[in-house]
Amino acid sequence: MSFYTFGIVASVLFALMDFYCYKSLARNVLLAPLRYLLAAFIGVIWLVEASFFFSFSGFELNEFIYKIAIFSIGATWLVFCLLLLFDAAIWGVGRFSRSRRRALKFLLDVGVLIGAVAYVLRGVWNANYDLVLTRRTVRVPNLAEPLNIAVISDAHIGEFLGRDFLADVVARINALNPDAVFIVGDLTDLRADQIGDRLDPLASLKSRFGTFFVAGNHEYYHGLLSLCAKFETLGVRVLRNESVSFGGINLAGVYDLAGFKAHQGEPDFTAALSNLNSDLPTILLAHQPKSLRYLREEELAKIDLMVCGHTHAGQIFPFGVLVWLDQKYIYGLYRIGEKLQLLVSSGVGFWGPPMRIWSKSEIVHLRLENEL
Repeated sequence: MSFYTFGIVASVLFALMDFYCYKSLARNVLLAPLRYLLAAFIGVIWLVEASFFFSFSGFELNEFIYKIAIFSIGATWLVFCLLLLFDAAIWGVGRFSRSRRRALKFLLDVGVLIGAVAYVLRGVWNANYDLVLTRRTVRVPNLAEPLNIAVISDAHIGEFLGRDFLADVVARINALNPDAVFIVGDLTDLRADQIGDRLDPLASLKSRFGTFFVAGNHEYYHGLLSLCAKFETLGVRVLRNESVSFGGINLAGVYDLAGFKAHQGEPDFTAALSNLNSDLPTILLAHQPKSLRYLREEELAKIDLMVCGHTHAGQIFPFGVLVWLDQKYIYGLYRIGEKLQLLVSSGVGFWGPPMRIWSKSEIVHLRLENEL
């Protein structure tokens, strides 16, 4: 799908959602007298949303409009989902007597407005102020000594999350005293010449064996080669379809699946998993969980643990259903077959709307232990 086609499809989809929101809210006893103002407001919101969708095809947005558009998209999605539930409840009210219907309708109308505001504010809080530390223990065979690894993905440093946010993440990682740091893609949403000092805190990461990175799909959108070169100036080791050994493990990393469409930086699992020390357990870093589909059976047999991001654990419920259809593995630790384990992080930041519902921003403290 071209970016222009995406703009059309997304704009039509949100036009339908915005129209549904208007029709539902216009029936609200508190908003009915303001229905013309409501229609104008929602119409403006849709125009802002559409401008964002078409920005992917080269239409430039200033920073203020960009942020309003992103917030509006998230709010529209949340309110649309809430109103679906509300309208279902209103349908159920129809079974009561007329006087009772009026009372219940009024209570539901007031409740949906309070719920919509609370739902959006909770989503903003979860995404921006509720970064958690998730501890995971994974046992792998032939590990000489336990290792403590800090894992982050999907920071999406850019217009919303900047230097101060990343500095806080780095400070929390350093407090773990990790043996290594894994960054599993989508580190930034800016071109290398736009970043400025936003990524400078990466140079302060401290670990025994260093910081390792694999590209995510968003690095391709903003200049893969120049961004990877920028990361390396900050002391980050970029794994380009290759592997390294340290601390009693093989660590392999591949480019993202987006490379197939970009015809640049294509993932090569065979190359990444060659030259491994067969006496050591192997960890593979790949941004998208569905990378599993591209691994041959003999390649899967070499891997003990695969670490991914990309999904944001759905970020805004119930969007996770679509993520599940695309990726199959959304969040957490999975065992696949007899040997392979898959760890999918929800990400340390967010993309698009600065909101999270039924998902969390996390730093993963991964402890590797020998399998008994």
